[in-house]
Amino acid sequence: MVRNKVDFFEILQFRQLGLEDFYDFLNLGYKITASAGSDLPWGNTIGEVRMYAHTGQGFSADDWFEAVRQGHTFVTNGPMVSLYVDGGIPGDEVKVAKGTKVRVRARAWAPRSIGSPKSMEVVAHGRVIRSAESSDPENPGLNLDFKIHADESQLIAVRANSNNGAVAHTTPVYLLVDGENFRAKEQVPKLVEKRLKILNFIAGRLQDPKLTDTYGRGEVEALTEEIAQAKARYEALMSDRQ
Repeated sequence: MVRNKVDFFEILQFRQLGLEDFYDFLNLGYKITASAGSDLPWGNTIGEVRMYAHTGQGFSADDWFEAVRQGHTFVTNGPMVSLYVDGGIPGDEVKVAKGTKVRVRARAWAPRSIGSPKSMEVVAHGRVIRSAESSDPENPGLNLDFKIHADESQLIAVRANSNNGAVAHTTPVYLLVDGENFRAKEQVPKLVEKRLKILNFIAGRLQDPKLTDTYGRGEVEALTEEIAQAKARYEALMSDRQ
């Protein structure tokens, strides 16, 4: 991710959302498109989890790929979800001046047979800023419509949980205040430390011949160089924060 080699991130598989790395990289200031995968034939069936892409008025294969490229996606194995931040949809940048009131609209819906929503949360930098709940399995939808003060750049997304255990999550809308990056500045040191620890672990394993004896010629050296590049990018993030 830090070397700009990732186009999308599979966060839904086997009926489970994996959000830790997704949120970590988003909070470090990297745009990530949410995707899902059924992993057939190793498990489940085609379409057990899905990624939807908003193509607008028309539809073609090219429209779909362009929508994915722009991050206009959400993932689900049950309910549909939508998110609008001052008219922007998931994947969009919404640019405003500091102090502007920004309207956020979110919706989750599905019949009981698919997974009527039990709860819906609007999250910013991974923390819940507004939520809605229903105790009625026959209730097909949840809605939120509220305003926030744009005091800082941030990412805003929606996630939902259904009565039958189904889940959904959008790609974020990137709210940019006075042109600043949306990274969670106060979290950067901890997140960088976490990533460097992982890189050091990998680098250590590359020095163990028992683990690399099947590698091709030059592969260890190439991976070591890529790790060095990633470390340099993380150190630059710390410098930018200062």
